[in-house]
Amino acid sequence: MLILWTNEIMYRWKVSVFLLTSFTLLCVELYGRGKGGVKNERMEDLEHSAADEDMDDYETVNEEDFPTLREWIDDRQLLYEERGRVVREVCHKYKVGNTTSNSSVTDFINMSTHADKNHLVERVKLNQFFLSRPQQVVGCLINKVASSSIVKSFLHLEGYVVKDVKSPHAYANRLHPKSWNELQMVDANYLKFLIVRDPLERLVSCYKDKMVSNTHWSLANFRKQVKQRASLIRTKRRNRLGPKKLNLKSKRLKRSLDIANTFWDEKGSFPISNPANNNQSGGTQNNLPSANPTASKVVKTPKSLIIEPKPEDIPTFSDFLEYILSTDLMGTGFSSHWVPYWRACTPCHFQYSVIAKLETGEDDLTYIWRKSGLESQAPIPWENKSRSMAKEKELADFYSSIPRSMLLRVFMKYRLDYEMFGYDINAALKLGGHKPVTEEALKLLTGGS
Repeated sequence: MLILWTNEIMYRWKVSVFLLTSFTLLCVELYGRGKGGVKNERMEDLEHSAADEDMDDYETVNEEDFPTLREWIDDRQLLYEERGRVVREVCHKYKVGNTTSNSSVTDFINMSTHADKNHLVERVKLNQFFLSRPQQVVGCLINKVASSSIVKSFLHLEGYVVKDVKSPHAYANRLHPKSWNELQMVDANYLKFLIVRDPLERLVSCYKDKMVSNTHWSLANFRKQVKQRASLIRTKRRNRLGPKKLNLKSKRLKRSLDIANTFWDEKGSFPISNPANNNQSGGTQNNLPSANPTASKVVKTPKSLIIEPKPEDIPTFSDFLEYILSTDLMGTGFSSHWVPYWRACTPCHFQYSVIAKLETGEDDLTYIWRKSGLESQAPIPWENKSRSMAKEKELADFYSSIPRSMLLRVFMKYRLDYEMFGYDINAALKLGGHKPVTEEALKLLTGGS
């Protein structure tokens, strides 16, 4: 009996332990599931919230937020109207005159007597315009402002096959209006544009090309002239004679014409003494085959001598600016590379549909090409020319090497360009580490109110 009673107690105890253990495990499992469920629910909420945020971001960048082509063109037109309005205001402010003449005799007299020098007058010239007749587009293309690539495009559209041409401007006479009557027709019917860039950046580009890297034989003597004149100017200044008393026709610098005109014609095309510019029959276009409407016209590069400049022969950027500031800036010969925009393109007396800028060149040229239909005939002559850090540093090095006073003298010589086209001399001053000009001082310099 005792054994049976003991076994019964042990059995009951085991059952109790089993039930208690099972209940405990069940509670633990239920608790864990409940906590995990909350966690999972929280994770799901976070995932849904993130998905909602992603959807919100997606919804804020949708098709309706991008302008249509029509809206983009309308926005560009408003911009060009505003740029044109600023040009007209500056023309009125400075009372820019007009001495345009279609008389070669009158032009010769005015040029020989320097009648336009130091006068704010424009002279509209046929050779300032470059036509794409098939697409009815005319541009005033300025040296060192993306002009070469556009001239190449226009030559292509005229049916010329341009091969290995380093200087397409040498063939630009094929693109100029042939008469004043044609220019009047162009003015009335063509899309008209000009393209500009920051004036000082253009001078840096010109310096690098003409003084440093270009190996054309005509530049050897020109570099000597630049160094020679800059040295004389500084000597005279040290002697307190001032730039107005400089005798630039001294024996050292005596020239019947600017030395540039000895090598280049007034249009900046072929070197006059280059044999490639003369054919045996007395014509001027021996490098083109006979006219044939069914055959492409081939343009070949004229041969020229190459002279590598020695380091000691290269003028400094300061020399180059000193030389430029001593010239009349009329745009003949080499000076076509630094003639002021307003004098080169005469915007006060020839109204342009588009005033483009190199800084916004991609959009501006895209507009011109689309508006005129050029994009179906030739690619937009533009590569990614956004200013890089290396370019920024290069400009800073150039500007910091020039005294602030000289940069301000450049500004005064090109002040109409700065005002007409919305450029700021303080950008160059700051980049070069110079003290910027106050707004009050700028008003005094430019005669502003």
